[in-house]
Amino acid sequence: MLSKIIGYVIAGIICAAFIGVIYVLAKKQMALKEELLKTLTEEQKKELQEASLNNNSLTKGFIALDPKVGNSKTELKVLFFNTYYPNMMEQFSLADISIPTKTYNEQNLKKGDYIKISLNENGAKVLFD
Repeated sequence: MLSKIIGYVIAGIICAAFIGVIYVLAKKQMALKEELLKTLTEEQKKELQEASLNNNSLTKGFIALDPKVGNSKTELKVLFFNTYYPNMMEQFSLADISIPTKTYNEQNLKKGDYIKISLNENGAKVLFD
């Protein structure tokens, strides 16, 4: 009987720790998004909002942080106005997008550039003309 109770207590502690970690990570992400939004001008915000209203799944993103360039892929942190994902509708969101480093170099991308992104159930993807 006592071992069963201890098992439930341990399971409860593990669940609480997991929920706590998720909460802290979400809070950090929200703080980062708010910080990035403060750096945008009203014109930049309006440009992102208007681009998203034209087509729900295709939108314009803004490379908000310095890209993390690796050997084979580059990680972009892209800020966009969401009109696609229902649980974050009509608000600015951050997307983590990976592209091949070769493509990143060919397109000469950097922080502050606007890029076209496609949103779907699997996440976001950069589109190049």
